[in-house]
Amino acid sequence: MNGVAGDNGVYWAEYIDTNLIAMETYVSSTAACADTTGLNSRFIGDWTFYDADDVVVTTLETGGNCAVAAANRAVKFVATPGQTADKHGYVITTTDVTNKLDTWIVDIPAMRADSAVTSRGDVISVRVCFTKGDEETGGVCGSCEGCCCVVEIGTLCCDAEADSCCVYHPYVVAEDPYGNWGTGLVVTNVGGLVAPADMEATLTLTDAVGVSVTATLDDFDGTVLMTPLDSLSWSGGPFTGGACWLKIDANFAVDSYVYMTGFGVFGAGTLAKPCVTYGSCVSD
Repeated sequence: MNGVAGDNGVYWAEYIDTNLIAMETYVSSTAACADTTGLNSRFIGDWTFYDADDVVVTTLETGGNCAVAAANRAVKFVATPGQTADKHGYVITTTDVTNKLDTWIVDIPAMRADSAVTSRGDVISVRVCFTKGDEETGGVCGSCEGCCCVVEIGTLCCDAEADSCCVYHPYVVAEDPYGNWGTGLVVTNVGGLVAPADMEATLTLTDAVGVSVTATLDDFDGTVLMTPLDSLSWSGGPFTGGACWLKIDANFAVDSYVYMTGFGVFGAGTLAKPCVTYGSCVSD
């Protein structure tokens, strides 16, 4: 990212089976972009993912989590050692040489940008190496030295809050000591990448004197959940009912809506705000 390789916030997020890396050769980039028939060739074989310290990564972040766990931060994949030359890779053909098909399209796996690390405007590049042939894993040709190139594939264009896993409501009412008002809560998965059965959200409710209690939502039967705040099981405290603020941390791209209820009527409602980190408001 931004010309620097390593653990920098962008990671591989799609498993590769033996036929996933599609590719094709062309006479020019114009011909490549004009092809509507699809990529018919493959880099066959097995692949191994590694992190920035060359430690094997066996589990990728393929779900909807905005944050990528340390164990899932794959930044490189290579041909798995031990495969013979006739069972791995793509080998330059006579047709490629004769027709000077020296422009290649390679369909790389999906990637995930960790919004806690990356920023709008970050430039994402991929280093691609076509290796020479050898007895262990084969290669694109039997005698050439191979080559590597760095390809810029895009610039992050969206603010983190556009696909946030954390939102908050600056005002809700919970456990009203007068018994007059309550708050209804709606939590929505707006990303669609995490199945309802895997969705989980942690709610943190903070009262007017700064004491927080927490509750967990993990019983989603769809992408939208509605519940009264006062019906949830909160842990922590002691908690003072009344005016509070509510934070929602989810493992999916989340948005939320709260509405007041009281005296048997449906009251006003507001949308959530993306979580931000505020600086100190205390001056020396």
